[in-house]
Amino acid sequence: MASLKSGMGSLRELLVDVKTLSGWAAKGIIAAPLVDVLLGFGPPWPRQLPVITSCAELLTLLLVLSYLGGRSAKALTGSMSKFAAVTGFCFIAYAVLSSQLIFTAPTGERFSSGLSIRPDISPLITASYTPTEALRDGGWDPEAVWTRGSITAARTAMILVWISMFCSFVACLGIFALRGKTVRHATRDPSAR
Repeated sequence: MASLKSGMGSLRELLVDVKTLSGWAAKGIIAAPLVDVLLGFGPPWPRQLPVITSCAELLTLLLVLSYLGGRSAKALTGSMSKFAAVTGFCFIAYAVLSSQLIFTAPTGERFSSGLSIRPDISPLITASYTPTEALRDGGWDPEAVWTRGSITAARTAMILVWISMFCSFVACLGIFALRGKTVRHATRDPSAR
């Protein structure tokens, strides 16, 4: 329980800190998924995903501050490198998934396609009649072209990669703040190295 209390204290310090880059960045990154409400670059389903992502980021930041708080600067740097690699991987994975699985109807509505075309539609798909054309002819209803299970799988993959991308990024930010605190403490107290 002491670890959770120290994490809450560290989180409070980070969020109240308006003088440093890490204080501003923590607030910004937790709010970043909410920008998706206006810009629409995230997964199209569920509509509440920006709020869910921000909550997951806050939980991630709390866990990072709670469980990595006493580590050395070297250990924190190693952890930060790993989370940065996960962030990069998730960014690339989301870019690929979204480019392949998100369609926009003429009305501007965005939706997820699926991974597997329905058996009754599959014979119709040729080089001259694409799934996008079948989707248009099906009234822009993804279930008219793809199986329901494959639509769910596509949505789930995009959601998991999206949330992982933001959570790993906020973990980097939290570790960065901890590392700065550890280095400042070690500078003031040489015996703490």
